[in-house]
Amino acid sequence: MSKRLLPSLALMLALVSAAAVPALGQILHDLTERTVLLAPSETVVAGKRATLTTTSSVVEAPFNGVVIQGYADDPNVKGWIRFEERGGWGAWQPMRLIRSATDGTFAGGYRDEIYRSGQRFELRFEFTAGTSFHLVGAGVFDNRNDEDRQAAGGIVPRYGKKTGHIIPPPLITRAEWGAAPFRGTPSPLAPNGYEYMTFHHAAGYSATTKEEGIRQVKAIQDLHQNVRGWSDIGYQFLIDRGGHLYQGRPFLDDATSLEEVPALALGAHVGGHNTGNIGVSLLGCYHPPEGSFCQEVITPEALETYIVLFAFLSERYGVEPELIRGHRDFSSTACPGDNNYVLLPSLREDVAQMLLTGNAPLGQAVLAASVDAVGVVRLAWEVVADNGIAGFRLVRVIDGTPEIIYESQAALPDLIADEGVRRPG
Repeated sequence: MSKRLLPSLALMLALVSAAAVPALGQILHDLTERTVLLAPSETVVAGKRATLTTTSSVVEAPFNGVVIQGYADDPNVKGWIRFEERGGWGAWQPMRLIRSATDGTFAGGYRDEIYRSGQRFELRFEFTAGTSFHLVGAGVFDNRNDEDRQAAGGIVPRYGKKTGHIIPPPLITRAEWGAAPFRGTPSPLAPNGYEYMTFHHAAGYSATTKEEGIRQVKAIQDLHQNVRGWSDIGYQFLIDRGGHLYQGRPFLDDATSLEEVPALALGAHVGGHNTGNIGVSLLGCYHPPEGSFCQEVITPEALETYIVLFAFLSERYGVEPELIRGHRDFSSTACPGDNNYVLLPSLREDVAQMLLTGNAPLGQAVLAASVDAVGVVRLAWEVVADNGIAGFRLVRVIDGTPEIIYESQAALPDLIADEGVRRPG
């Protein structure tokens, strides 16, 4: 071999493991029907570029799409896929890779209208040499039987109650976060009634600020529409770590806020159990067994939004708090993550309590009291926060016995004299 060629092309072969490893990423469980074993990967470094390739096991069941999940420091990582054919391999096809806005997590894949079975596929990734790259795994799907592909068929949407005591969280609408259009015609979520509210996590795509949240919600919609082939983002609602609430699927009427109690559209978040099921996803990853990137715990702000949203949905759409579920209650997945799933019993209790007390802010007043020589108590106050006060009641308690001394639906007078307690003699 010519000495001139030796320094111009440096090759490095690296086997990641000695045996095939299963794909374990939660995104794969949520978007695919089955995960696929991948052979040990091989990485070749040529100059500043590294190329990783790996081959799947034979996929016996029919499939027309592949989803992959990974982590890459290089924001410009690219991926391709090709499929086994008689006598060899087909041409390389570019994969769509969708990167998290806040870290190196990415997901993506490839979908066409060819339904294959008894075939393998090969993956190839290119990224900057010397940077971290980890392929979590791959899975496949056959989208012909997706609930999301079924026509609405003239089903009449079911509306919620227009009145209640729970004030819903502010909603960042699809128009505000710049959603891509729904593909097709949305179907009603609950033609026969609302049945469940389901807690999800995004298994990545973490966000705290509204700006981060908008970018992540758009990334998830991109993944759901352009890789998985769904008509839209799968969830009805999403919540970021700052407690901001985002509209997922479009409403079936002209509503622009939750106060209008909109008619909800069928989602794609729990395979086989989407009808009547309201899906709410928490941005971020909350399942420590998944790895170091999945250690998050819910923030107080996000938990408060969950409680208020679930209480509002329960009151207006008739889903009892005990019917709050985690995604894993319906299918084989780690979602919503161990760190969230353990919260469900207390979450149900908090929602039930809010249904009893409401969440309207209380009125506030500065109170002053004086007692004259014969024991008449004079009460005066200044209301500093009205917050929609509809009535007043003053209660005197002596030796544990309460007695109403003043009650009115009108404005409270500036001064009240209580002559019910006087000094003897």
